Amino acid sequence: MSYPGHQGEALRKMQEAAWAANRGKPRAQHVKQRMREVRIQRSIAHGGRPSPYLDGVHTFQSHKEGRWYVWDPETRTRAPHARLVYEKYYGPLPKGYLVHHIDGDSLNDAPENLMAMTRRDHVTLHLYWSAVEHWLGMPISGARILEKFQEWRSSR
Repeated sequence: MSYPGHQGEALRKMQEAAWAANRGKPRAQHVKQRMREVRIQRSIAHGGRPSPYLDGVHTFQSHKEGRWYVWDPETRTRAPHARLVYEKYYGPLPKGYLVHHIDGDSLNDAPENLMAMTRRDHVTLHLYWSAVEHWLGMPISGARILEKFQEWRSSR
């Protein structure tokens, strides 16, 4: 199977790595992993895009969650693109923290749009955000709600 453009060589290398890693594994496990990899490869070839923030990395979008991911053929796992961008620009993410998109757009992985938050603060922020939007009856910007949330958080 070959794909047009500069991605063809990368896909061929991913296939070779997958075949080498699957030698000796039970057939059912091998087939299931291979089907998953083929879906991801097709996603990269047809809808993927080069990362503007990570050199030489291609991303694919998860249709279920609507976020960008990066496929690592060596570990055979996917990693959230936003997390990799955050770690490149700001250093390692502290344990127990996750990456929050300031403007609320999970497809905008620009470094200036990312910040680390604890899971508790993140859930509280989104509950606060949806409550304010419901109360106002209209959408409100992510940066504005984050400012108000931090004021509210510091007053407690």
